[in-house]
Amino acid sequence: MQGTKVIYATALSLLVLAGLTSNSLSLQSNKVSGILIATPDVALPEGAIAYITLLNVSPRQDVEFSIIARQTITDLNQLPISFELFYNPDRIHPDHLYAIQAQVTTEGRVVLRSRSAYPVITQGHPSVVEVWVVQNFDELQNTSN
Repeated sequence: MQGTKVIYATALSLLVLAGLTSNSLSLQSNKVSGILIATPDVALPEGAIAYITLLNVSPRQDVEFSIIARQTITDLNQLPISFELFYNPDRIHPDHLYAIQAQVTTEGRVVLRSRSAYPVITQGHPSVVEVWVVQNFDELQNTSN
């Protein structure tokens, strides 16, 4: 009888511990974080604003990319800078593809942007990324004309 109580108490403790661990993991797993980086020769203009966006980029014929989360960083003085995007885990599907894209604007113009999307979250991709932004040459050509 005593041994049965010990077994039940141990089993209950393990269940509680497992529940706490899974809750902790789910709280931590609803975030993508990283660093926004540019080459050292890139100077940020005054009043620069960074937009870091988590997108569902799954190939679908009938729907454009959907925004899952976005962080806006204002009064950006220098790079690198850390970011954190929190998302609703109910919006994440294991068979979909998700990616981070970033841009830096000033006075409504995109001056820096990520050259490509950075895969995250599903299908073995990380939840922590380094996102490189480069000068937006399209914008530079438009302002020189």
